[in-house]
Amino acid sequence: MENNRSSRAGDGVPGRGERGRRQDAAAAREEAVVKREQAADARGSAADAREQHADLREDAADVREDRLDTREDRLDTREGQVDTREGQVDARARRAGLTAPSLRQRSYEMLARSRGLIKSSQRRVARGEAKLHRADDRDEREQSAIERESAVTAARRAEEDQHRGEPGSA
Repeated sequence: MENNRSSRAGDGVPGRGERGRRQDAAAAREEAVVKREQAADARGSAADAREQHADLREDAADVREDRLDTREDRLDTREGQVDTREGQVDARARRAGLTAPSLRQRSYEMLARSRGLIKSSQRRVARGEAKLHRADDRDEREQSAIERESAVTAARRAEEDQHRGEPGSA
């Protein structure tokens, strides 16, 4: 008879009773916590991988832009040298009595080169802005990751505190 009374009180398991149900409930809660933590860890790992990939793309873009800036600096220097050289050649030609392009023609050529330099500078400014935006995005992602981790930690602590305070969970 003891087994019949115990099986009804013990959720179908002979001899378990109220204490057994509490232990089963605590084990089920613990298993649910572990599964949630595993899922959260998997989501966190996936987010970390995405952020790392974004950082690599941004780093590659920064390197590419630095190379372009260096190239444009060399071209700017070369344009200045061409201007100087043309002026010297024209002056020598005029002194020698040879036909040289007119000052007006050279001025138009210089203006065309100057416009090219302005476009180059505008592209450099645009790249600089893009680089700053990427840095801002990276900072926002890092801050978001920190906030997510803090929220997860706080939630876990609250859940652990809640389970410690429940009767039969210790």
